[in-house]
Order: sequence, then C-alpha cells, then structure tokens
Amino acid sequence: MKHLANIISLSRIILALSLFFFLYNKVAYIIIFSIASFSDFIDGTIAKKTNSLSELGAKLDDIGDITLAAVAITSLAIWLKAQALKFLPFLIVLLVLKIANGILTKIKYGKAAILHTFLAKITFTLVFITPVVYLLTQNTVLIYISFIVAIITAVEEGIIHLTSDTYDPSRRSIFMRKKSAVSSANQE
Repeated sequence: MKHLANIISLSRIILALSLFFFLYNKVAYIIIFSIASFSDFIDGTIAKKTNSLSELGAKLDDIGDITLAAVAITSLAIWLKAQALKFLPFLIVLLVLKIANGILTKIKYGKAAILHTFLAKITFTLVFITPVVYLLTQNTVLIYISFIVAIITAVEEGIIHLTSDTYDPSRRSIFMRKKSAVSSANQE
C-alpha cells in the first residue's frame, strides 16, 4: 500500500507513452487516455490517505502530467496534420513561459518546481479532455481554449514565483497566500 500512489503515477507515464500505438484506434486511444487521465486524479488522494506523500511521488506525478500533456499535444498535431500549424504560436508562447518558470524556480529555489494551482488543475482537466473531444467531434475550439487557459496558468505560476520568498507547493492561486504566524496571532 505504501507505494501504490507512486505505482499509479508511474503507470500514467507508461500508459501515456503507449498511446502512440493507438493513434488510429479511436476506442482504444480514448479508453487508455481516460485511464491515464483518471490516474492523475487519484494518485495524490491515495498518497494522502495512505500517508505516503514523498518527494519521489511528487516528481513522478509531475513527470506523469508532463508526459501525458506532451502525448496529448503530439497526438493532436499528428491528427491535425497541416492544420496543427495554426496552434504553433500558442505552443511556442506556452513553452517559453514554462521554460522561463523552470529557470526562475531553479535560480530562486535551487530546484525546478511546478505549482498545482486551481488554474493548473483546470488546465490539466482541459488537456485531458481535449483529445477525446477532438476525436469524437473533430472540432478544434477546445484546443484554442486549452492553450489560452494553459498560457494564463503559466503566467500565474510565474507571478507566484516572482512574488514569493520561498517555494510553497500548496499555494493555490496568486490571490491566496498563507496567513503568517503574526497575522494569525493578531486575529486571536
């Protein structure tokens, strides 16, 4: 039970990579993609419930998220063929922001760090449903929405890192800060 959450995170990475074998099998792709996506929603919960939160688990979760998102974007690019070029500016802006955030956290905190803000959760939810919606409808509107929300999320993450003195992985928004001990004591 102690390693169950890490096994689930690791399975997301394996499932995500296996999707390349099912790019043209709609049903198999949707099933595997859905299982991989669902694993992101349960690994953290299981880690908390089994009291097995760890640095390794957090890293595996981040790697699983990044792998699944990269496979989703690559899958869409393969399916869209030449049409995918219209999303390239969004992808470039997003990558520049994510790389800048990675460099910023490495310099500021001594490690690359990803925040799991409310917006990040919305972004990952969009990333997880976009390929399925595209496969079922052939509509690209949700792809635009997903990129726009992902860019806003990356900007928020950058603002949080720029305005924070220390890395706080539990920070959920630019609008939320932990109460300091002094302000908590003053309220009592």
